[in-house]
Amino acid sequence: MTQNDAPGAPPEAETAARTPGLNAMATLRLLRSATAGVLAQANLHARLAGVEWAQEKRRLAWMLIALLFAMTCLLCVLLLGGAVLLLTFWDSAHRWPAIIALAVTYCFGALLAGCLLRVLSQRSAQAFVATREEIAADIAMLRSKL
Repeated sequence: MTQNDAPGAPPEAETAARTPGLNAMATLRLLRSATAGVLAQANLHARLAGVEWAQEKRRLAWMLIALLFAMTCLLCVLLLGGAVLLLTFWDSAHRWPAIIALAVTYCFGALLAGCLLRVLSQRSAQAFVATREEIAADIAMLRSKL
C-alpha cells in the first residue's frame, strides 16, 4: 500500500496505482486523441506516395520509349553495318576473321547494354525515398511516445 492510498481501498486500485502503464482509461483517451492525427498523417503519406508513384511511372514510361527508340536504331545500324562488312570481305581471305570480329563486337555491345541496365535498375532503390523517410520518422516518433 502506498502513502497516498486511503485505508480500506480495494486491491485493484492499489495494483493500478503501482503499475502506471496499465491504466486502461488513460490509454483509451490517448488513442482517441491521437486517432485524428494518425489518420491525417496516413492521408498525407498516401498523397506523397501517389505523387511519387506518378513520378516513377512517368520516369519508367520515358525509359521505355527511349529504350525502344534506341533498340530500333541500334538494330538498323547493326544489320546494315554487318551487311556492309560482310559484303566488303566476302570475296577475300579475311571473310572468317570479319565474321568473328562482327560477332565479338555484337557480344561486347550486349555486355555494355547489360551493364547499363544494371545501373538503371540500381536507381530503383531511390524510388519512394521521401515516403519511406516520412514513414520511418513517424514510426520513430510513435515509438518515442509509447
